[in-house]
Amino acid sequence: MKALLRAAIMVAVMGGAAQGALAADKAADKAAADKAAADKARPPGASELRASAEKGNAAAQNNLAVNYATGNGVPKDMAEAARWYAKAAEQGYAIAQHSLGGMYENGNGVSKDLSTAGVWYSLAAEQGDPWAQLSLAELNTNPAFAKGDPAVAYRWLLVASRSADKEAKAAAEAAAKKLGPKLSQAARTTAELAAKAWRPNQ
Repeated sequence: MKALLRAAIMVAVMGGAAQGALAADKAADKAAADKAAADKARPPGASELRASAEKGNAAAQNNLAVNYATGNGVPKDMAEAARWYAKAAEQGYAIAQHSLGGMYENGNGVSKDLSTAGVWYSLAAEQGDPWAQLSLAELNTNPAFAKGDPAVAYRWLLVASRSADKEAKAAAEAAAKKLGPKLSQAARTTAELAAKAWRPNQ
């Protein structure tokens, strides 16, 4: 009788252990799945971002440039920021093109060059970046910009005023309202027709 009782107890104990092990396995699997999901959602760390940038990912190159420009996670270095912006800009990344244009306009990390700034602003503006369009318009009203043309500035302000970006749209509308009356009727009409016909590069 005692032998049978001991056997029953052992079976119960072993069964409980097996259930415990199964529950532990399930918990471990869930923890691994949760970690994988968290890793996927987590923004890339500095080393991962640099690795992606060095492999040619334009978005990563732009973000690395931002980090160098702001000193986020790396020592602030405007020349290094310009170098990474250029890598992304050369791949057609509009945000980087606009940022690089700003660096050339202000001489941050590169020698000041309004003509080069205009080139990069134009490339981003033609892709439909409203902030680049605003920057290009402002550059065209700068007396120091040899190629400046207020009518061209007005055209880009009209284009930017159609943006879905509410802040950019408001800024463009306000600037166009101030610049428009300073132009001749012919210049305004030409700019309005050009803005109406404009479509972003794909």
